[in-house]
Amino acid sequence: MRSNGQNFLIFFVSTILIFTAVSLNSWEVNFSGISLSPETLLHLVLLFFIFIAFLLFKNFYLLKITFVNFLVFIALIYLFTLICFDIYFYSNFNAFYELNFLVLLSFIPICFYAVKLSPNFFNYFIYFLIILLITQSIFFQNNFSQALMADEITSYGVVVSRLGIFGYVSNTFAIILSFLITFLANQLLNRFKFMDLILITILVILLLQTFSRTGIISAYLGLGILLIYKRFIYGVIFLAFPPILLVFLLSSLAIFQDQGLVIRLLELDIFNNPRFRYWINAISNLSFGYEYFFGKTFFRIPTDNTLVGIYAGRGIFGLIAYSIFLTALILSFSNKSKSFPLFIALIICFLFSSLTIDYFGQRKIIYFFAILISCSAYQINSDKLKQNNSSVAGFTD
Repeated sequence: MRSNGQNFLIFFVSTILIFTAVSLNSWEVNFSGISLSPETLLHLVLLFFIFIAFLLFKNFYLLKITFVNFLVFIALIYLFTLICFDIYFYSNFNAFYELNFLVLLSFIPICFYAVKLSPNFFNYFIYFLIILLITQSIFFQNNFSQALMADEITSYGVVVSRLGIFGYVSNTFAIILSFLITFLANQLLNRFKFMDLILITILVILLLQTFSRTGIISAYLGLGILLIYKRFIYGVIFLAFPPILLVFLLSSLAIFQDQGLVIRLLELDIFNNPRFRYWINAISNLSFGYEYFFGKTFFRIPTDNTLVGIYAGRGIFGLIAYSIFLTALILSFSNKSKSFPLFIALIICFLFSSLTIDYFGQRKIIYFFAILISCSAYQINSDKLKQNNSSVAGFTD
């Protein structure tokens, strides 16, 4: 049986996830010019309670610290030092975005532990979040405020209205959808359920209406990786099949009122994309030798690329520090698990989308990534569970 403390952790994690799914930027609280989201404030309270519980744990001094955990601790201290240096010496308050990001990253191990305590609960909880997002998409679209949200694009002279919902810009929403589609596809490949198929279809339609190339390709990669693990030849065929042909077929459906998606995906003048100029400017801004190792203060220049942003702001040592976090996450998962393909697919989707989006500014993605990556680690095979229960029942009889 779970203790009251464990139930409290599960409840708190669930509350933060629900709050994240419905919260708006306008709900942020301003402290001396620093904006904090309500879910981040809840997360800080959660970390405080966990810290107090750790100190009250009588035998905490007997806990063994692994070498990987030691490296993670050193990486955190190093980054926190740079953040304080930025804020104090350069008055670069944008560094608070990185501090916020590091706080949110700790949600991943918290979610791992919470899901381990109640894997079935969080498995169903994901379906609740999916229904919640679909409901928001149907009834609370922000299409009437596209100009305010800067969520319209012009491609070859055609103005394209992108799907967005309260609390999410289109690219953020698209990446979250790609994670959820990958999760549902894994469920469907393990055991066919008509409901999963319906939900995937709805999420794919919503994803296409975001007109996010990053989100669409991320979902495509996730599905391809799952198929390669399940049926290698099918996965190769799926990845080799020209995705543009699929887009042309889908664009003929009545739900798509213009050809904006096709035009956007076929846009070949990629080198005039502002993102490339952001990347070049951020890297060329490094002028001294030590800046290549330590960076040139955080978040001074927009990058729309998490890796470029880390390199420009924190240098080679910053990339190493964040690589330690990723390595620790991968090493925490057993490759013998049945859900290992889902774990790898989500990691690759996360890394791919980081190439065209700044995760430091799109913190909502971290929550959904944390809950899905945690459920992939502790996913229960219902057939195996039933088999174990039946064998126990037979033994007791």
